[in-house]
Amino acid sequence: MRGIRFWMIKQTLKAFWQRTWRIDGLADMDMWNVDHYLATKIAPALRRFVEVERHGVPTSVLDEPKHDDVDWYVPIWEAILWKMVDGFERMIKCDCFQLDMDSYEEEALELFCEFYFNLWD
Repeated sequence: MRGIRFWMIKQTLKAFWQRTWRIDGLADMDMWNVDHYLATKIAPALRRFVEVERHGVPTSVLDEPKHDDVDWYVPIWEAILWKMVDGFERMIKCDCFQLDMDSYEEEALELFCEFYFNLWD
């Protein structure tokens, strides 16, 4: 037990050093499970994006211009963003080998791909 604890501390310190001093900011241990590592970066970024004040919505959300007021579409855009946040947070919590994701995580990835170039303000 003592050896395992020492190994974990050593790996954590090594990863901290690598993330701090490498140009790309990545540790060797991040490459073992890149999907999980990326989810740990994407989820908080999306959460922050939802929580800050944004100006407008993507034109693809305005499928049918039923309303002249763009603010009417803001809750729809926020619901899409929250689906992405929740999906990526579920990926982080799972932290397991899954050959097939549940439909919620798949939907989050599809929405992320669809709206990737709209994640700006």
